[in-house]
Amino acid sequence: MGTRRKSRELALQMLFQADMGKQSVEHVQKTFWAERRDLEDSVRNFADDIFRVAMERYDEIGQLLEGHTEHWRLERMAAVDRNILRAGVAEFLGFPRLRARSSSMKHWKSRAVSLPPNPSSSSMECLTR
Repeated sequence: MGTRRKSRELALQMLFQADMGKQSVEHVQKTFWAERRDLEDSVRNFADDIFRVAMERYDEIGQLLEGHTEHWRLERMAAVDRNILRAGVAEFLGFPRLRARSSSMKHWKSRAVSLPPNPSSSSMECLTR
């Protein structure tokens, strides 16, 4: 698995932990990395960067997502769906030089469509069409 792909998956896990556990950024980073000491610095740093941007721009990203979803409020979306979208938008906003590379958005979309079907799957469909 490539460095950025692994970083994106770790960032998603941190966002999920913060979201579901209602935990602070500092607490998530401390507990999350305590269990994952064997990673390359480049993997950890990019994951931290995505997580940091997503949390620093939390409200802005939430407004963008709600403005582009039809009939879905963020709190009604499945937590994994919501955090895949949040991470993808955070990467897009926080790393302008990566915008030109379509691999970033392709990754997040592939994560969304590779999830097992669930009752809230239409929340992702409204953005991945």
